[in-house]
Amino acid sequence: MDAKNFCKAHLLIGILAGLVMLLTNVLQAVGFITPNAGLTFVAFIAWSCYFFSGCTPKDALISWSSFAVGIICAVIIFLCGSLFSGFGMNTAYVALPLAVVVGVIFMDLGEKLPFANRVSAIYLGAATFFGMMGIPAVAEKRYLLVAVAELVYAAIGFFSGYLTVKILNYFSPKA
Repeated sequence: MDAKNFCKAHLLIGILAGLVMLLTNVLQAVGFITPNAGLTFVAFIAWSCYFFSGCTPKDALISWSSFAVGIICAVIIFLCGSLFSGFGMNTAYVALPLAVVVGVIFMDLGEKLPFANRVSAIYLGAATFFGMMGIPAVAEKRYLLVAVAELVYAAIGFFSGYLTVKILNYFSPKA
């Protein structure tokens, strides 16, 4: 790609990033999940995931589904942590580390799933869920709504990755 087309392509990608920011800000403003916390970071995490997932819509769908598996595993970790703490285990030094062991086993078993088997995306889905649950205004919405929010914002990100590839292909030399 020559310098002129490189600049055009990346200007459009920059505009796309600005539009993603605008869309996620509108979602926040209208109270999707909460008006008190921005969740744009979720879209950008998924956008980057598009590129190491294979850069095709099918790969994006596999990774998006893998995000859902990661969310389920994160919820398992939360529930196991609460359960183990309820048995009197020290939360920070025993209950949560044991809960993570359980969750990671399930996360790694994700590679055996017929469709949502992208382990890197499973881990990203879980980590993003933990990050979202660390925001009080989000966490108060409970697991299901936070999971829905993550998957909506991730879909925005994966679609942005798809558009990025389309933009780059448009401006790349044709063989």
